[in-house]
Amino acid sequence: MPKMSRTVPEGVRFYGPKSICTCGHTGDGTISQHHSSPFAPGHDECKVKDCVCVKFTWKGWTKEYKERMGLI
Repeated sequence: MPKMSRTVPEGVRFYGPKSICTCGHTGDGTISQHHSSPFAPGHDECKVKDCVCVKFTWKGWTKEYKERMGLI
């Protein structure tokens, strides 16, 4: 299978949540809607009230991140 790679356009920066969990909430470091685990910031149980997610599981990128990176 060919290796998939993508180069970020030069000078492009993104500040904000990038990853979406299978529960629909974000999971990126200190701005995450998930608590931090000892090994990965923002990848433990969800902080959102009434969400039953016990561990961040990556589903995809946020729409804003994809737009900024030119993925859509």
